[in-house]
Order: sequence, then structure tokens, then C-alpha cells
Amino acid sequence: MTQSSSKKKHASFQSNYRRSLNFRHSAKKETFVLNEKGELVLRNDASEDE
Repeated sequence: MTQSSSKKKHASFQSNYRRSLNFRHSAKKETFVLNEKGELVLRNDASEDE
């Protein structure tokens, strides 16, 4: 019996192609902006409540 090519060499997260696909699905699209203090904050949190 010959070895089939369906055997994975690496885990899916180790492949550049798979890693980018997985990352896009798991990561939210967040936009960062600078606040008045020069700190990076999420766009939704940019307005200060203080």
C-alpha cells in the first residue's frame, strides 16, 4: 500500500496560507486612533466619558 498525499506535513496554523485565513476569521476588524493624550485607542472608545 502506498502512502497517500492526504497526510498533513504541518498543522494548519503553521501554513502561511491557512494562518492568514484563520486569522481573518478569528480577528475582529478594529480601527485604532490617537486620542488627545497620544495613546492608541479603539475608534469606538475614542470619545472619553470623563
